[in-house]
Amino acid sequence: MPETGPLTRSMDKQFEKLFAMMEEMKAGQEEMRVAQAGLEQKMEAGQEEMRSGQEEIKNQIQAHVESQVDEIKIHVDGCIGKIEEEVQCVKGKIDKVESEVQEKIGNLERRISELEDRPNNFQTSPELMYARSTIKPLTFDGQTSWTVFKTQFDVVSSTNGWTNFVKASQLVASLRGSAAEVLQGIPADKLTDLTTVEKAFESRFGDSHLTQFYRTELKKRRQKPGESLQVLAADVERLMSLAYAECPMDVRESLAAQYFVDVIRDEDTQHSTRLMDAKDLKSSLAYSMKYEAARSVSKTSRHCCWKEEHSSAKFERDLLEVQQEGARAEGLPGDYFEPGKLTHGCLAGRRLPSLNRAPEGGPRVSSLSGKKNGLYLEGSICGIQCLMLVDTGANVTLLRTDLVQKLKEQLIYTAPNISLKTATGERTEIRGKLDASIECGSRKFHHRIYVADITDPSILGLDFLQKFNFTVDLEKNEIRTGGEEIPLSSASLQHSKSCSVLAKKRTIIPARSECLIQGVPEVPGQFRYAVTDFPSYVSQKGVLVAATLVDLEMEAIPVRVLNLNNKPKILDKGDVIATCEPVVDIVARPQEFSGAQHQPSTLGSLEILNEEQRRAVRKLLKEFQNLFSTCDADVGRCNMTQHRINTGDHPPIKQYPRRLPLARKEEADHLVKEMVDNGIIEESSGPWASPIVLVKKKDGSTRFCVDYRKLNEITKKDSYPLPRIDDTLDALNGSQWFTTLDLKSGYWKVEIRPEDREKTAFITGQGLWQFKVMPFGLCNAPATFEILMETVLRGLSSEACLVYLDDIIIVGRTFEEHLNNLRKVFQRLQNANLKLSPKKCRFFQKEVTYLGHVISAEGLKTDPEKNKTVVDWPRPETVHYLRSFLGLCTYYQECEISFNSLKQALTSSPILTYPRTDKDFILHTDASNEGIGAVLSQNIGNEERVIAYFSKSLGKPERNYCVTRKELLAIVKSIEHFHHYLYGRKFILRTDHASLRWLLNFKEPEGQIARWIQRLQEYDFEIQHRKGTSHGNADALSRRPCAESCKHCTNAEKKFGMEIDISVKVLTTTSADLWSSCEIQKSQLEDPNIKPILEKKLNSADRPSWQEIAPESPATKRYWALWDSLHLKDGVLYRKWESDDGNSCRWQLILPKSKIPEVLRETHDSASGGHFGVMKTLSKTRERFYWDRLRADVEKWCRECHACGARKGPKIRTKGRLQRYNVGAPFERMALDILGPFPVTTKGNRYVVVLMDYFTKWPQAIPIPDQEASTVAEELVRSWISCYGVPMILHSDQGTNFNSALFTELCKLLGILKTRTTALHPESDGMVERFNRKILNHLALFVSRNQTDWDTHLPLFLLAYRSAEHEVTGLTPAEMLFGRTLRLPCDILFGRPSEMPSSPNEYMKNLETRLESVHAFARERIKLASERMKTRYDSRATDHHFKEGDLVWMYNPKRRRGLSPKLQQNWEGPYTVVKKLNDVVYRVQRSANTKPKVIHINRLAPYRATAHSSI
Repeated sequence: MPETGPLTRSMDKQFEKLFAMMEEMKAGQEEMRVAQAGLEQKMEAGQEEMRSGQEEIKNQIQAHVESQVDEIKIHVDGCIGKIEEEVQCVKGKIDKVESEVQEKIGNLERRISELEDRPNNFQTSPELMYARSTIKPLTFDGQTSWTVFKTQFDVVSSTNGWTNFVKASQLVASLRGSAAEVLQGIPADKLTDLTTVEKAFESRFGDSHLTQFYRTELKKRRQKPGESLQVLAADVERLMSLAYAECPMDVRESLAAQYFVDVIRDEDTQHSTRLMDAKDLKSSLAYSMKYEAARSVSKTSRHCCWKEEHSSAKFERDLLEVQQEGARAEGLPGDYFEPGKLTHGCLAGRRLPSLNRAPEGGPRVSSLSGKKNGLYLEGSICGIQCLMLVDTGANVTLLRTDLVQKLKEQLIYTAPNISLKTATGERTEIRGKLDASIECGSRKFHHRIYVADITDPSILGLDFLQKFNFTVDLEKNEIRTGGEEIPLSSASLQHSKSCSVLAKKRTIIPARSECLIQGVPEVPGQFRYAVTDFPSYVSQKGVLVAATLVDLEMEAIPVRVLNLNNKPKILDKGDVIATCEPVVDIVARPQEFSGAQHQPSTLGSLEILNEEQRRAVRKLLKEFQNLFSTCDADVGRCNMTQHRINTGDHPPIKQYPRRLPLARKEEADHLVKEMVDNGIIEESSGPWASPIVLVKKKDGSTRFCVDYRKLNEITKKDSYPLPRIDDTLDALNGSQWFTTLDLKSGYWKVEIRPEDREKTAFITGQGLWQFKVMPFGLCNAPATFEILMETVLRGLSSEACLVYLDDIIIVGRTFEEHLNNLRKVFQRLQNANLKLSPKKCRFFQKEVTYLGHVISAEGLKTDPEKNKTVVDWPRPETVHYLRSFLGLCTYYQECEISFNSLKQALTSSPILTYPRTDKDFILHTDASNEGIGAVLSQNIGNEERVIAYFSKSLGKPERNYCVTRKELLAIVKSIEHFHHYLYGRKFILRTDHASLRWLLNFKEPEGQIARWIQRLQEYDFEIQHRKGTSHGNADALSRRPCAESCKHCTNAEKKFGMEIDISVKVLTTTSADLWSSCEIQKSQLEDPNIKPILEKKLNSADRPSWQEIAPESPATKRYWALWDSLHLKDGVLYRKWESDDGNSCRWQLILPKSKIPEVLRETHDSASGGHFGVMKTLSKTRERFYWDRLRADVEKWCRECHACGARKGPKIRTKGRLQRYNVGAPFERMALDILGPFPVTTKGNRYVVVLMDYFTKWPQAIPIPDQEASTVAEELVRSWISCYGVPMILHSDQGTNFNSALFTELCKLLGILKTRTTALHPESDGMVERFNRKILNHLALFVSRNQTDWDTHLPLFLLAYRSAEHEVTGLTPAEMLFGRTLRLPCDILFGRPSEMPSSPNEYMKNLETRLESVHAFARERIKLASERMKTRYDSRATDHHFKEGDLVWMYNPKRRRGLSPKLQQNWEGPYTVVKKLNDVVYRVQRSANTKPKVIHINRLAPYRATAHSSI
């Protein structure tokens, strides 16, 4: 037997202890049972004693209550007796007072009668003379309708005969409550002006602003079930008086009658009343009530059998009277309805007006639609073209209802009981009839037709066909009348003429915007090509559809829809959005140059020609119209030369394809397919391969490029000479007329030698392809192009035309010679199948710009653009700009003393010279933070001479480029600018940026870099690096200061607080000291307040008398009061100020008013002034100066200092009132925020997406790795919408991830209304901000020391929060959402009884009841909490409001890299209030060119500062 180990022995001992404990537990349980039995006996005995005690107490209480009731009855009876006695006493007093009042009234009446009998012998103001009131005036408290009160008041004032003055007085005296508060806004002198008082009350209590509301109510008004016609008419009349108060009475009555008829519920009564065509509401009401009464008699007797004729005579007379009135209104004879025999409530003997007798069964047709078996006749009804169905089974001619609305003819309404019946028994209502003119073929017919809801536009019935002797020939498919044969078309052909386009998916068109909607044909396969049009039979008000040629075989048809409404338009899936008319044939016709697109713009520049010369030019352009390109693809193809790629014996270069994003692979395949279809490329099987680059164009389209840098390195450069520019220009001497032509861009017009095509091969990952024509990016392309142009124009003398690459200039000494030369060139180009770009050609000019020079009849001169950069150089205002300009000067070692002389020297010989083709060009480029610059030069002799200058300021996006990208931008723009000099030649490129030496070796360039490199591949250059200290010429041009009117620099100086460096000043020998004694005395004499005192001091030391000073200004009098303290020093007036003890004194200059701003600018605004407060500035100023009102001026200066306000903030701050937004249902409004960043956890999370419901307070916190818009949107859908559904409103701050296009599109697709807070105002989303603080407090308590496990604590935190009672609702979020509390770990640990429902139905019922009560309770709690919060918040509100046009400060703290926030200015201004959006939100704007901002009032303050620099 194996030995037991220590572990086994230990377990045995544990088991023994466990068994012993179990025995003890059993003994304890037995004792508990015995004790429990004893306790039960004791409890029964105690309960018995309690029962007996309760009976005794009950008997005692009953006896006591009975005794108390008897005592109360006795006391009440005594009180009633006393009250009765007091009432009798009061009645006696009332009778006595009443008798006294009657006696006084009698006395007053007697005295009034005596006064009326006396003659009036005195004159009184007419305004005060008015008859004694016969009607008691009314009172108005603002709670009732002002319109009603105004009407009653007008009646009272008219009855009493009041004047306007009395009316105003009585109106003011009748005001009570809130209405009387309006008087506070009326000036006191206007209280008796009736017009002013009425306007004030109309604007406050009137209904004029509700006119549109009442009109809408009137349109929506319908007769309610059980509502009488009298009540309906009264309400219509009330709404009419409110909605059309300004209309004349007769117009209003007519409109009221129409509205009344439209809102009648019963259709028979409505149609019968409409037949009356009543002119007012009363007539319509009377007729409709009479018709209803007659019908009610008919209903009660419908199932009765009338045996005696006299019993039905009354009803027949009533109904006949009603019908005859309708007939007279319809324009029929009065005996139209003849009395007939009444059987079962029906009247016989009725006849149609258009036939001699009524058809036996009433109006009928074969079918409401011709469908596929109908025959149609093309014609028009009342001028409207339509298709008419020929139906021999119809006994009436019909017109569709919607077409009647387009006709001007008056529609005659028929009786309501006339209906249309088909052969299948289907019925439809006849809307009316009209006398119409019908055109068929060349004839016109007049016939009465009926209007009904049919499918086809019109149906020609047998009545029309028989009346005008039509004959239908089905064999020939035609109809004949009067010897004319009119063809009929079948239904299948007619149905193929149009097709409806349905919306493919639900789409929302934003207000006042245009968008493309995907559509599908309703019946596919009818035809392929069609033109979209607006569906005329669809009621889409404010929506337009563009006419577009579409292919119906596409998966989705693009339909361009424009929404003109101010509200979004919703198009559901399957809605008709357009109709398609088939296109019979599509002809690709070249656009003539003489058409409207090109010739007017071309001939518009020929103003110098006479009419005869213009006709000659038009004839020439018409003759060669095919020479001009009509589109980008129309570039022509020439086979006169072929491009060769000479790589010698170098082995083939094969590069691997670069990975393309998945989204762009399909785009690349599409571009390859297009080039294959156009004959540009073909399949390749050679050993060469280059990678492709997809480059985005400025218009958003994609350009297909190939990276040929490796191929260009091994290609032997072509030495074909380009023409010398100077020789080309010399040949132009003596010419009078000039024309410049520009060939349509694109190398694809030149073919590649077949044996070299494989070298252009490129690989896309889906195959190997090679070019058949010359692609972009090959190094020898310019030489090949020059060979082509010289081959095409070979033989033409230099006196006719000159060519330099793709630039052609045609000259002539006379107009006829020039026209003949132009014809020769056109013929050569046309024979070579080359195309011209009409937009870039300039015909018959006297002066043109060619190859960087201006050519005219006077000769050749330099293009001003070449030296404009230096000629227009602004005067340097800072040390930095001065050094930059001197660097440009010293580079060429030609320094002058004068600034203008320097500029002249830099733009004239020997610095600036003409280019020489036997010398290499040198291009210097440089970039700075503000701009780019370049200098094109050549080494001529032992010196470097300038050909031209170039400078360009950077735009706002370009200033954000990195240094390398800016330097590369300088290279690209400079080479483009000097294209005429550098294209096709090798040149040296010098830069001070070392990394650009590897420019052409960038690996896998993308986007903008790839586009730039592809553009530079066409040039042959060598990059040289040079130190910045030796690169002063281009560096100076890149830092050339802007003109004084540069908006960008001005805005930048304001934005960053930069000021002009005044350390550089222009030194002049004639400058005068403005603070010399002579100048100060002159300024004092120019001051009207100081001049009298100074003149008196200069003439005499005696103090002038008061009589001499009395006519002067108050300021002069105050100076006169200081006469003894004023002294002259060098003819300047000073004030001597002594201390209180007399031991010290100082001299204060009496400062003239013109010098005050300069002194305050120095003592307050300057660096030595320090922008201190009033007291320090006042002390500093008083030490040296004195003037009248010194303290007031200092206080005003400090208060209006812009710099102090921007840094310290305004003293008067604003705080708006709290705006509440209470919700009433779960997930009605959600809050969203991002919390973080936190330390990166082990799971890679760094942020938290926080979501919270405003009603239930149910939170969700989701850890995420980043805060990109895609991540946030994905988590929103996955963690919230998939669990709880789509919320109605989503509220967040202005984070870029929440305002991104992706997030906006997500909300639009899901129908979520996205709202956001104003900037820097987190109080607008206070609930989620408070929850964020809860999260941080919780994580701080439970997170580990390294803080990398915080995301693991979020689930338990959410459990704790969801199960805790919320302070606002008084319930837990779980109870608000689920109607029950959550089961927590403590319930499992300590135990908790469960409430199990008896059945699912009972659980559902209890849950529904519980949620209703919980939500109602929560709504009350939320309302009370919001009121408490608003009261507390509003106690600190300032009630300050801004108006449009007010200037304000805006609090806008910013953090900039490298700058300390403590040293920045947090207030910006002045901003102008553009619009008040609501009580606390305003739209403000810094200037007219800046983007407006929406700001909360808490961030705004009144702006009272001024720009001291402009004073």
